[in-house]
Amino acid sequence: MKQNLLFLILIIFTSFSTNAQIRWTGDYDGRSWEEAGNWDGGVPTEGSDVIISIGGSSEIVVINEPVPTLGSLQLLNLAYLILSPNDEELVISGDFTVDNTSKLLVFISDKDRYSKVVVKGNYYFN
Repeated sequence: MKQNLLFLILIIFTSFSTNAQIRWTGDYDGRSWEEAGNWDGGVPTEGSDVIISIGGSSEIVVINEPVPTLGSLQLLNLAYLILSPNDEELVISGDFTVDNTSKLLVFISDKDRYSKVVVKGNYYFN
């Protein structure tokens, strides 16, 4: 009985655990979102909670390809994220945070071609 209860608690905990948290390291080229070597857990996948915290370097992270819906996104400590005008949306199902030292650049090349950010949770710009 004790083992069954422990197993049931483990299943419930796993079901309600948070999405995978992936941090930017910039260890590969320090620029490309699509490069697995720039992340501590590989390129973010559907539902990932993403943290880009640069901390003093001059790295600029560029998204050039479609990105799956993220769980949350935090731009912290001098993070600089650029969305190219690829007619794609950056969709965040949770919260989006940009601290007062970070930047988000969204390109608009003409009235029909631009990048979009869709936040389904809360957004915080400090």
